[in-house]
Amino acid sequence: MTLQQEAANMINNMPDDTVQLIIEMMKKMSSPVTSNNYSNKNNRFGAGIGVLNDPVGFDDMNKDVLDYFEEAACL
Repeated sequence: MTLQQEAANMINNMPDDTVQLIIEMMKKMSSPVTSNNYSNKNNRFGAGIGVLNDPVGFDDMNKDVLDYFEEAACL
């Protein structure tokens, strides 16, 4: 099974609101990089701290990602 097939199978079993969140995150992650400004590092967590360039709206996803992990009982 390819990674794309595995991802499609997982997404097919998710509720619509979770799929919508994934789509929004994918769109934001694939947007062009516009800045290297790390002045707002305090909003970052995990591997993104000081490493990622700032795609438009990157920090706007923090609460949604945190909520998703809390709902999935991963935190």
